[in-house]
Amino acid sequence: MSTQATPTISGQTTRLAALEAGTEHDLLALILKHVDAHVFMKDAAGHYLYANPKACAALQHPLDEILGRTDAELLPAEAAADFMTLDRQVLAGGRPLRREETLTTPDGATRTFISDKIPVRQADGTDILIGFATDITELKASEAALRNSREELHHTLENLPFSIAVMETAIPGEWTDLRAHCLFFNHHWLDTLGYGTTDVATAEELTQRLYPDPAYRREVWERRTDAVRHAAGNGGTAPAFEVRVTAKDGSVHQMLSGTSVLGNRMIVSMQDITGLRQQQEALRISEERHRFLAENARDVIWTMEPDGRISYLSPSVEAVRGLTPAEAKAQRLEEIHPPESLAVATQWWSQMYADLAAGRTPANFRQEMAYYRRDGSIFWTEVMAYPLLHPDGSLAQVVGVTRDMTEQKRAKEAIEQAAASVRRSEEHYRLLSSNLYDAVLHMGDDSVVTWVSPSLHRVLGYAPEEWIGHPVTDFLVPGDAARARANIERCITQHEPVIARYTTHDKDGRPHHAESYCTPYLKTDGTRDGVVVSFHLIDIQVDIEKELERRARTDELTSLLNRREIFERLHDLTGPHLRTGHQVAVLFCDLDKFKEVNDTHGHRVGDEVLGAVADRLRASLRHADDLAARVGGDELMVVLHGIRDHADALAIAAKLRAAVAEPIPTSAGPMQITTSIGVALARPDESTEELISRADTAMYQAKQTGRNQVVPVT
Repeated sequence: MSTQATPTISGQTTRLAALEAGTEHDLLALILKHVDAHVFMKDAAGHYLYANPKACAALQHPLDEILGRTDAELLPAEAAADFMTLDRQVLAGGRPLRREETLTTPDGATRTFISDKIPVRQADGTDILIGFATDITELKASEAALRNSREELHHTLENLPFSIAVMETAIPGEWTDLRAHCLFFNHHWLDTLGYGTTDVATAEELTQRLYPDPAYRREVWERRTDAVRHAAGNGGTAPAFEVRVTAKDGSVHQMLSGTSVLGNRMIVSMQDITGLRQQQEALRISEERHRFLAENARDVIWTMEPDGRISYLSPSVEAVRGLTPAEAKAQRLEEIHPPESLAVATQWWSQMYADLAAGRTPANFRQEMAYYRRDGSIFWTEVMAYPLLHPDGSLAQVVGVTRDMTEQKRAKEAIEQAAASVRRSEEHYRLLSSNLYDAVLHMGDDSVVTWVSPSLHRVLGYAPEEWIGHPVTDFLVPGDAARARANIERCITQHEPVIARYTTHDKDGRPHHAESYCTPYLKTDGTRDGVVVSFHLIDIQVDIEKELERRARTDELTSLLNRREIFERLHDLTGPHLRTGHQVAVLFCDLDKFKEVNDTHGHRVGDEVLGAVADRLRASLRHADDLAARVGGDELMVVLHGIRDHADALAIAAKLRAAVAEPIPTSAGPMQITTSIGVALARPDESTEELISRADTAMYQAKQTGRNQVVPVT
């Protein structure tokens, strides 16, 4: 039994060992087949002894075509020579080597590998080389993309036209921790506010510098914390809010501050809106001043819509006509004017609409007109009306001033009566002159004052005797003296009244506008004795007229010149008026995709954008001879006078294009808009319309070829 059992047991052992060896071989083969690496084996001469499937795929040959061949037979010559040289060095040195290698495959693709090469000496003394290579091509590409992304982000932050600060907390979301580190400030922050990472290390130090007042600092930090919480739940951004910050140099700025959150980093933006707020405050004060003038003027200020409806009447209408503004606005024209004056008003309106239909600029209106009072009585006024036009030339509104002439007419009548009966009724004349609203004076042909009514004291603060014996020109500004002497001479030689305006000054030296009525003074025997002059102050009327004139010449929204005004001024500079050596250029600008701003954010934001662009247009002008206007909804025009050549105009246009492209703060957040500009240099032989047409054609070419560019036309 025992002699038979031994071989059996020995045979089983042998078969078991063979089975185990086979199992290990299969397991190794399975591992090499699926491992995410290229595994190969070469002899000392560089012939492949083994290559796993990954290595075969990289060499682009099946295993039976790889075994027994060298790299020189499988790879491009340059790569093969490099690999074989390195293999020999590893075998000669007897030490493993790891390095990064680049392989160009037979199909021309380039791959990058991390390669480990290990020399192995076998039992028979021969050397072989075992290699492991991992393809890191995609990893390298990802690292390069990440590096480029970081560089682009840094470049973007550095070149933003507003201040940026980046802070980081140890724990994401813990933005109430004032120990958050300050990582980065862009150059705009450093230029505007002055604080850098060498000045402040934490959010606490930064807020102490920006907001020195502790109570205000707490208020801002609470708003900032709320903004960060809002950003964390709304895609990383929060609405901007205004803050008042103190820069390193002690200057105070009004800033629009935004907050964004990215992981454990907070990005704070600061856009300086100090200038904008100052402009808004100046505009508010200007509007209040003009509203005060309108509502406190003795004259009636009114506006009328294109359909004939009265849209505004100043409160003074009640004192003049006995009707409240609401009652007067509800009246029809036939309830306002007697028939003769109604016919005059109707004729002017008809002529105005005829001019507009024919493409002509309607004339302003100035006429004596009769009105009805509440009680039905009639009184006389002087009416001035100014048509205001839209950029497209259509009627926007008529603005007017109605001045009660009752006292003026009475004064003139009184002067005439007094001049005829002065010798017969001196006491009556003195009583009348003392109570006139106007000041009345008598002068000889040499303009020396011989008598002044006591009302002079009420008008200008002088006692009558302070004027008597002096030429009346002593009491006028120097520029008006010669004109006054000429008007007196005209009144004497032509024997007719002369109405004129002058600038005088009261006893305290304050200047005033005055309107005078000069007429020859006739004695009772019919002979002339010098002249009689009555005058009254018209300061408020002049201010209103100047404002109405400004509105008639400028665009209401942007305060730039309107279409009519710039066309008239350009006509005076070009064509036969073009002076030798004085070049004139037209820059025709059109805002790109401005309609999308109105459609997306509404006309209010669109108006804010137009106002900001207009400000930048004005800032680009070199001197008072340059002009800027709004000639259409989103069309602007700049006229450059006295430039050297085409290159000079193109340089200014490029500067303007860059200025417009800067972000614009609005109530809807920062906006960015571009402009296409056509540039044309005036020719001596062309009309204004031809010059503008050439600039318009160049602008259209700029829009057709990509927008946001300057295109000249020769």
